[in-house]
Amino acid sequence: MFDLLAEEKAYREQLYSLSMSLWQTPWEDRYGDILVNLSWELLTQKCGEYKALRDRYAEQVAEQSRFVVCQPRLHPSFWLGALLVPAGLGLVFSPLKLLGLLTLSFGFAAVVSGYCRLHKEKQIESRQKMQHEALHREILATEKQLHLLEEEISQLLSGLLLPPDWSWIIRPDSLDNLRSLKEVFCHWRDCHSEIRRIENQLSEWERQVEEVAVGAIGSPPGSHECTIKVLREKLSEARQRQEEARRAEETLRQEIEPRPVLGVCSGAWQVSARSNPGRRRDRT
Repeated sequence: MFDLLAEEKAYREQLYSLSMSLWQTPWEDRYGDILVNLSWELLTQKCGEYKALRDRYAEQVAEQSRFVVCQPRLHPSFWLGALLVPAGLGLVFSPLKLLGLLTLSFGFAAVVSGYCRLHKEKQIESRQKMQHEALHREILATEKQLHLLEEEISQLLSGLLLPPDWSWIIRPDSLDNLRSLKEVFCHWRDCHSEIRRIENQLSEWERQVEEVAVGAIGSPPGSHECTIKVLREKLSEARQRQEEARRAEETLRQEIEPRPVLGVCSGAWQVSARSNPGRRRDRT
């Protein structure tokens, strides 16, 4: 019994330790039935999906944080061309007409080049915005799937006090600890049931002893020590009465046994003497 009590205490400490390490909440016995009746295959599947989706979500968020949308701006060549065009126009109407034409041509080319680069950057910005919006929609869809999986896992583990951040699921040893928690609970339950069985058996024995004591002494005793003392006295008295009865029976048997009669024995001797006269003369 003492070994069972020590074993039960050890299992209870293991339950508390595993519960605190897994969920940061104290153990309650009602958790055990939930773990025993749990669909472990379905839980393993859902937790695997949740971990994969959580990794994907982390990658998407990291990609979004690195995503930079191009900001279109006018290239310096545009501003250079904008300065060269008026200068070229001024030189065209001067003796340096040829230089003015060259300057004007170079200015127009610079302006067109700057504008083309601006237009190209705007196209890049438009595509990047579309990609960013698509990534944002993917993140929202992943978050929605995560919430759905969390609800499904919550239904499977209904009744357990789970952490709100769900960080315990993504730990590699979470399911192993959960299974260990169930196994330790089963051992504790068996040990606890055995202790209850022994206690009930002891209670039944005490009840039977009390019934015997009541039948022997006529009233229920005040304590077990009193019961044992009274029963011993009654047993001693019963043995003494049995011994007295045995002695009385033996005495009575001795008194009623038949004894030999002297007259009968003498007559028998005379008959024997008549039948053997020679033997009688020898004696005389």
